[in-house]
Amino acid sequence: VNPIFKEGFLVCQDNPSHLAESYVLLDNLIPNKKLFGWSDIESAGFPIFVNYYPFGFWILALINALPWLDVVNSYKLIVFISYIAPSIGLFLLLKRIFNSEIGIIIAVMLLFQYDFLSFTLNGIWSQYLSLFFGILYIILINDLIRDGRYGIVKFLLLGILFAFTLMSHLLSFIFIALYTLTSLAIYKFHNKVKLSKIIPYFIFAGIIGLVLSSVFLIPTLQTLSFLEQQQGITSED
Repeated sequence: VNPIFKEGFLVCQDNPSHLAESYVLLDNLIPNKKLFGWSDIESAGFPIFVNYYPFGFWILALINALPWLDVVNSYKLIVFISYIAPSIGLFLLLKRIFNSEIGIIIAVMLLFQYDFLSFTLNGIWSQYLSLFFGILYIILINDLIRDGRYGIVKFLLLGILFAFTLMSHLLSFIFIALYTLTSLAIYKFHNKVKLSKIIPYFIFAGIIGLVLSSVFLIPTLQTLSFLEQQQGITSED
């Protein structure tokens, strides 16, 4: 993690473009009360934060509100948070399944796994944020189904994690969706939960998740036709 704590900005692979996007968000979009827009930082310009996962950059904007952090250091901090967050989530999950000792050992081993670290330092950090939110979602859904104590607040939190996961990366969202369906099927098979009792709560959580993530989903869906028209265009055109 040395590059994060050295002076200057991260230069490997996706980092320069993500840092440029951070500048556009903080210097152009937010001052104009926008979360999405058009950027001319590459090629002939392109929609920014549309058809791309924006939630990590919104967290970066909150971090940048700290007066002693500039954009570069705010970016480095979100990269570092994305690096350690999945290990924290994994520890919390394994602590519930096994015990604290096993959770700590596996979480620390993950931190020192070379590919896990290198992906983050290469700018692939939004996926790790999504993984963290997805793990928290799994912890919460396991607790809800196992304990059998349902409440609006818990499912409201489930819907919030649903939205955070989706707006950070699609793959983790697909996994938690499949995990939800599989968990309900398993618990139903073992007669540990009445689906008629719990399904309305999950529908409520899903609605909350969709409403919160609509700020991302609606612009994405609105531009799908534009993307289809541009599929045959290359940089040489």
